[in-house]
Amino acid sequence: MAGERATSELPPEPPAHWPARVQAPPEPAPQGPSRRGGASVIIAGAVVFALLVTYGLGQALVHADDPRRRGGPPSLPETTTTAPVEGLVPLEQAVPALISFVEEQRGARFDPVPDVTPQEDVEYEATASSAIDRDIAFARHEVTYEALGVDAGRSDLRAGLKLLASRATVALYDEASGDVIVRGQTTTPYIRANIVAALTRALDQQLPPADSPPVEQYDASFAADALAAGSAATVEAAYVSQLDQADQASYGQDLRQAQGMRGVSGAGEGAQFIDALPTLVGRQFAFHLLNAGAGSRAVDRAFKAPPTTSEQVFDTTAYDAKQRPLAVDRYPEPQGRLIDEGRFGMADVVIALAPNIDLATEAGSHEWGGGRFQTWVNAGEELCVRARVAGDTDATTARLLTRFQSWASRVGPGASAVSVPDKALGRAAVEIERCSS
Repeated sequence: MAGERATSELPPEPPAHWPARVQAPPEPAPQGPSRRGGASVIIAGAVVFALLVTYGLGQALVHADDPRRRGGPPSLPETTTTAPVEGLVPLEQAVPALISFVEEQRGARFDPVPDVTPQEDVEYEATASSAIDRDIAFARHEVTYEALGVDAGRSDLRAGLKLLASRATVALYDEASGDVIVRGQTTTPYIRANIVAALTRALDQQLPPADSPPVEQYDASFAADALAAGSAATVEAAYVSQLDQADQASYGQDLRQAQGMRGVSGAGEGAQFIDALPTLVGRQFAFHLLNAGAGSRAVDRAFKAPPTTSEQVFDTTAYDAKQRPLAVDRYPEPQGRLIDEGRFGMADVVIALAPNIDLATEAGSHEWGGGRFQTWVNAGEELCVRARVAGDTDATTARLLTRFQSWASRVGPGASAVSVPDKALGRAAVEIERCSS
């Protein structure tokens, strides 16, 4: 049938033969996913993911095939290895050990070594907040999510993401300066784990660069961010896996507190979901890369040839096959002022359908094959969006239609989802549209 291609499930959890190095800390087991309140499940999962992947995922990310690497692959830590610092430690005392840990795990050396700079709350929150404004791809795409009704009736999405960055984080990699910024002068196990993740992002930025996606193309930018987030997650998990029991208990307690901070940050569920999604998807993508035949060297290759669509990080077989989206008809110029247009990717489908989707069972359920969108302001000064989406088969397209009909009912008047013929595809596609004042 025209427009069909092979599909696959999401990558599995880490294989059972990966060794667990420590006993699990006293953290309650996560509840199973629910069709109701799926966004809340995913948001909570984003906060506790480090505990879920720590045991067995703390393998070194070796770069044996990169000429910049020195001294060959690092040896794996013993099961009794502990983190280089414990308890409450001044930042300046902790930093050298954290830098060494990240270099060992990534099999690379910083060049140059980034500054790790403490900031008090007010300054840190301003720095973290301003980092969101520099995300050009999201700044452009935010209007499309607003038109789709994501967090409708709440504060705008970017404001929600800024609240999360400023109030619910303790360390970040500042791409503008190349530095790692830390909240406060004293580190806990939780803060040090977050510094490790930020340092990993800094080190990965120093790898031989690939061609960056155009800054305005959100779907490709999402894929690149998910790769970086997944790499950072694996090294953070390796760090947590080496903590002694007291520090693991402290880490778990602070992790729960961070979850609480997200909940009371003032950010809507949509903003929390968008903030969490690259790390969750990137984690699954990293699982796949680490379990590939080339092992951890595949992570290096992924940075040199990064995923180009969000589908490729949701569905790793699409990445392995360098699968391109199905072509669907282009839209004519809208009647009004065009704001944005481009690919309506798998990430867009997942975000639009939340909270009525559970990532653990359904995102990446091979219901997406391709899509386009257009966002504009019409003559009545309404913000409008229309998107055409196709599944890989008629059956998966029909399931997408059912899902988007539920979306149209949820977001209210002005929204619709219908089946339409698509010439480029050679079969039916789903057409959604929404206008709001």
